[in-house]
Amino acid sequence: MSVDLGALATASFSEFGASLAGSLTENGVGPDVSKAWHQVLMAKSMLSHTADQAADGIETIVNNPALLPDQARAMVQQNKYLADLDNAKYVKDMQTGLATIKQALLEAEASKVVVADVHERSLIRQELDQMVAATTAPVSDGRSGAPYRAGKPMVQALKEIVESDPARYGAELSGVYGRNLMVQAGEAAQHGALVNLVKQLTPDTQRSQTARASLDAMARSRIEGMAAGLGFTARQKVEAALTPKAPDRSVYRPDTIRPIR
Repeated sequence: MSVDLGALATASFSEFGASLAGSLTENGVGPDVSKAWHQVLMAKSMLSHTADQAADGIETIVNNPALLPDQARAMVQQNKYLADLDNAKYVKDMQTGLATIKQALLEAEASKVVVADVHERSLIRQELDQMVAATTAPVSDGRSGAPYRAGKPMVQALKEIVESDPARYGAELSGVYGRNLMVQAGEAAQHGALVNLVKQLTPDTQRSQTARASLDAMARSRIEGMAAGLGFTARQKVEAALTPKAPDRSVYRPDTIRPIR
C-alpha cells in the first residue's frame, strides 16, 4: 500500500501548527518561535515550488525535439543540479526552524522550575552537599567485625532529596550543579531522568503547560521527520520529469514528417 507523504505532511503541519498557536502568546514562548515557525512554513512552500519549477523545466527540455541530445543532456544536468541545491537548502531550513522551536518549547516547559536568588542558592547548595555526603558515604567501612555496606548511588540519593522538597532542591539538582554531582559519581547518563522527575514534581504554570502541549503535538504529529519526507517527495517529482513522455500519435507534429524522395 502506497503512502501519500504529501497528505501526511499536511495533516502533521496542521496538527502541530494548531497546537503551537496556543504557545505563541504573551505568557508563552514569544516572537522568536513565531518567526521560526514562519520560516519553516516558507521553506516548506519553497521546497514544493522550486521542485515544480525544476520538473517543468526539465520536462520541457526532455521533450523538445529541436535540441540536440548533448545540448539537452547538459541543460537537464544543470537544472537537476540547481534543484538538488534548492532541495537541500529548504529541507535544512525546515529542520533548523523546527529544532529552534523545540528548544524554545523545552525551555518554556522548564521555566516552571524557579531558580532561587544568589544568596539562597548558596545555602541550598550547602544543604545539598551535606545531604549528598551523608547518603552516599558507606554505612560501615567493614572494620571491627561490621559487614561493609556501601552508600546509596548518587542518582538514588538525589532522587530522594528532590522528592523530599522539589520546590527547594529541584532547580539546583536539575541544573549544572546536579549534573556535575552525577558526572563526578560516574552517573551522568542518568541526569536526564532526574530532570524529568523534577518537572513531574513541579506544578505547571500556564506557560509550561502550553509548551508541554506543543511538545506533545510535535511528537504525536512526527513533524520533525516530515522535512526529510517532503525533500524525498520533491526529489521524486524532479526525477519523474527526466523520463521523456511517450509520443501522442493523435497530435499533429510537422517536424516529424519527412519528404518523399
